[in-house]
Amino acid sequence: TVPNFSARATEGLELQEGADADVPTVSDVLIAALSGQSGKDVEDSLIDFFIGSIHRDGISAHAVCPNVTRLFRIYRTLGAALADSTLEPDGRARAVVDTMVRDGMKRSEIAALPFGYALPLWEAIRLGQAQPDARWSAEALLLVDRSDLVQSREDKAAM
Repeated sequence: TVPNFSARATEGLELQEGADADVPTVSDVLIAALSGQSGKDVEDSLIDFFIGSIHRDGISAHAVCPNVTRLFRIYRTLGAALADSTLEPDGRARAVVDTMVRDGMKRSEIAALPFGYALPLWEAIRLGQAQPDARWSAEALLLVDRSDLVQSREDKAAM
């Protein structure tokens, strides 16, 4: 069964005719990630919803709905960073950028997301661009549009 993620999200809203209030929307999944809800429960729910009750051993949520699970991991990182009162905004941004890089997120993919889903990612990129982590890989620096630092590192390595 699919947990009722949408109960709080749809409270007071009119659902479209025939809509199932027990089926999680992408927004519900991302809200669950921000609030720190267990990732495995949400991923299992997505698999159950999208492929039904067929035998699902060995099937990952990422294989069934890769973009949602990738966003879920990024939002879960953001939620944990927001909950950590010791992190400054640039530290939260670094954590989110690190997760985006680890999951292979590209700027073009972020641009293709609905605005509301992409906004926190663009904000992390903006903060990372202003204060890039000295340990970031070339991929992370390119994600935050700091190709100048990539070139600088390559020039130093060539010397």
